[in-house]
Amino acid sequence: MDLPADHLLAFYTALKLHYEHGRSTFGKKLLATEMGPSDAYALLAANVMYDLSRRENKSDQLFEALCLLQYVLRNSTSNFHVKLLSLKIYHLFGCQVGAQEMYEYLDIKQIQLDSMGYVHCQLLPLGGRFSGNRNVYDATLKFFTNSYKERLEYIALTYRFCTFSKMEEFMNFKERLTNSLQYVACSVEAQICDLVSCYGNITQNLSAYVAMSIEPAEDRIAWHELSDNRDLGAIIRWDPLH
Repeated sequence: MDLPADHLLAFYTALKLHYEHGRSTFGKKLLATEMGPSDAYALLAANVMYDLSRRENKSDQLFEALCLLQYVLRNSTSNFHVKLLSLKIYHLFGCQVGAQEMYEYLDIKQIQLDSMGYVHCQLLPLGGRFSGNRNVYDATLKFFTNSYKERLEYIALTYRFCTFSKMEEFMNFKERLTNSLQYVACSVEAQICDLVSCYGNITQNLSAYVAMSIEPAEDRIAWHELSDNRDLGAIIRWDPLH
């Protein structure tokens, strides 16, 4: 928004009041799986402060946005838009512990590890907590390893039940997961974590490096065939299209 800072702050305050009015009037006694009817006001308010923080290169507004998001999350525990923006702000602050807690709160699992895992995994190296990073990468890589057998079973089922119309769909799905950019990125980052986490003597560290079999000349990854399966539309935005 090309508005002066004081106008944006006034807009932020108005959005907060709209959120609080909607929550107190219509947002009581909601089910745990329901989003608050006025959550969008708070989410837009947080985005206003996020933009203002980036414009002025200050963290005060960013902290204000994070506090608001945490307040919303207490009242609307299933709002994943709030969790995603909170995760992003935690990473901007360099607070990897908070980011990890929010990532676990999102409860990303199965195919979402491929399509949504980038919101956390790609920013982990910036935090410097390499041992903790490795655990996240291992959990993601485990999904790809375990799902390989399941993908083959799906294809076998199409033959068994003669549902050949699904064959192409399953084959494309198999190829996208096999050549997933997220899988390769996590594999590489996991190896880097091992390299920078070597705490033994020089002989032990060299042995660990040799065991990784890192040979750039023999790299078998078909980089040009990797599939970017990220769901870039998951994070809600109000940016203009043009």
